[in-house]
Amino acid sequence: MYLQFKFPLAANEGKVWRFRIAIGAKEVETRRLNEVKERRANSAPTLSLLTHRCLTCNRAFRAQIGLISHLRTHRQSVSNYLHPN
Repeated sequence: MYLQFKFPLAANEGKVWRFRIAIGAKEVETRRLNEVKERRANSAPTLSLLTHRCLTCNRAFRAQIGLISHLRTHRQSVSNYLHPN
């Protein structure tokens, strides 16, 4: 790994120092992005969690408040969608 080097020696060599820091930063960022992608993949909502559906466009929501907010896009009464008879 590029980050494991003697600090004072590398600090005196400007170009080598900048190169090693850049490579190390890229490695850390790549590792961080991979961890984020893995966490997102593991925490993706399953279809069973999406219990509220819009009756107009069939879009699914986890929470009722999400459905209520979405219904504003259809410009109709919210109460008709919450308790259809």
